[in-house]
Amino acid sequence: MKAQNWFAVGLDFVIVVVGVFVGLQVQDWNDSRKERVEEGVLMVRLFEETRSLIDAHERELASLRSRAKVLIGFVAERRDHLLELKDTLVDLIERQGQAPGTK
Repeated sequence: MKAQNWFAVGLDFVIVVVGVFVGLQVQDWNDSRKERVEEGVLMVRLFEETRSLIDAHERELASLRSRAKVLIGFVAERRDHLLELKDTLVDLIERQGQAPGTK
């Protein structure tokens, strides 16, 4: 049997351990880089979705404001018409001498 060169065996062992450690560290760095890239993509997507939702809500708000204006105008037109009708009826009753409270 040949005598082993323990220095060479030890050096090989250290090289293997250091190589495995460096390989694991490089893998961790690469995973971290991938996570940062994915995080950036998700942040952009989140921003775009948020912007889209804000735009949709702004359009809906504008539509609701427009409908409210139409409804307010409709009510205002009918209110004036009803007030005119009331005044006309009061005038007719007064002309006939049948005003409320005068018997």
